[in-house]
Amino acid sequence: MKSLLVVPSMLLIAVTAQADRPYVLCDPAKSTLCGGLASVYEFEEASDFARTSETGGVRFLEPDGANVANSSTHKTGTYALDHTAVANSYIYVPRATGPGGQFTTSFWLYVTTLPSASTKRVQILSTRNQLGVEGYPRLYLYHDGTNVKVRYEVKEGLTDTVRTLTSTTGISASTWYMVSFGQHPYSTSAATPYSQRMWISTNAGTKDVLDTLVFPDVPTFGDFIIGGWSNTSPAEYGAYKIDQLASWGGTFSPADLTKLYNSGSGKAFPFVD
Repeated sequence: MKSLLVVPSMLLIAVTAQADRPYVLCDPAKSTLCGGLASVYEFEEASDFARTSETGGVRFLEPDGANVANSSTHKTGTYALDHTAVANSYIYVPRATGPGGQFTTSFWLYVTTLPSASTKRVQILSTRNQLGVEGYPRLYLYHDGTNVKVRYEVKEGLTDTVRTLTSTTGISASTWYMVSFGQHPYSTSAATPYSQRMWISTNAGTKDVLDTLVFPDVPTFGDFIIGGWSNTSPAEYGAYKIDQLASWGGTFSPADLTKLYNSGSGKAFPFVD
């Protein structure tokens, strides 16, 4: 089960809510998915509008001069974020980090342009430091020579070792997938009390796991980005739609994932059972 405490797993959540819209209470008495919920972005906003969490909090912005549209091809709500294969087709939170520590993040993904060849990759969630260099954590589509998979990478504290977990589920074009990933404490011996387990689940399936994150991860401070912003090989812009990006300050059980997946229909916020 996930924790009922909201931990600072994302810098995105530690900000006072903006009074730009009415917000809806996610009531833990009405759904277990409300426990520990930090943020949920439905991407109902049109181009040139900031994207705001349904629970309040910080907003994702568009780059200057960019027009990142929404799409009526969606999973929950009415629209999804439409990332196209061009420069500046992304949204970001400045002076932030991606998720770290113990957390669960989940979103719906509909890919229209897959990575083109072996070792090519398309960014989904990433961080860019003040020098314009991609940091960690990062989640992207990766072409393994046969199939396209979701790959999750973090940088381990103390050693700066990069730990990489690749999903075993292949991603096809023009199909909605619920992608969930996260970390939780997992110690295999008294000598490594700070070990973390990294995990990925596709469509609420069995979690792919990696247990070699011996020391806590170190997120990069900079711009936290949704979308592809680099086409420097092996990265490509790619194109996809993303819907209902949500983050929790705890770990999902298989039953939680199944409830959120809802037989492939998705679970509309505020997740009432």
